[in-house]
Amino acid sequence: MKWAVFALSAAMLMASCHTLTPEEKAKQTAQVQQAIAERNMRFELRAAYPRRGGMITSVSDFFLEVRGDSVISYLPFYGRAYYIPLGGGKGLNFDAKIIDFIEQRVKKDMTRVVFDTHSGEDLYRFTLDIFDNGEATIYVLPQERDRIHYDAFLVF
Repeated sequence: MKWAVFALSAAMLMASCHTLTPEEKAKQTAQVQQAIAERNMRFELRAAYPRRGGMITSVSDFFLEVRGDSVISYLPFYGRAYYIPLGGGKGLNFDAKIIDFIEQRVKKDMTRVVFDTHSGEDLYRFTLDIFDNGEATIYVLPQERDRIHYDAFLVF
C-alpha cells in the first residue's frame, strides 16, 4: 500500500514538472522581449522583501504597470518612512510619468530596465530585472523611505 501511494505521488510530481520545449521557450522569450521593447508590461507580485525584516508573501492583487511613458504602481510598502505627508501619504500607490528609461541586456537570459519617476510625494528609482521566462525582480529605491524589492512575474 505504501508503495502505491509513493508511486502515485511521484507520478503526480513528475506530471506537474512540465518543461518547455525549445519552441515554447523561444516564443516566451519573444513575448517578453516584445513587451519590454513596446514598454507595455504588467507585473503581478508574489512576495515583498523589506529592508528590515523577512519575506512577506503577497496575498492581494498588487501590481506594477509600465505603459509607454507612464508607470502605474500599486505596491505594498513595508518599512520606515523618513519624511512623508501628514496621514501617511500615497506610498507606492500612484500613476506618474517616467523620467528616464534605460533598457539593457545584462545577461544571456535577463534584461534590466531602470527608470525614475516622481509621485508628487517622493522620487523613486525602479530597477526591473526581467528574465526571459517572465519572472522578474522589482527593486524600488525611494528618496524618503526604506528601499524594498519584490518578486513578480510578467503577465501577458
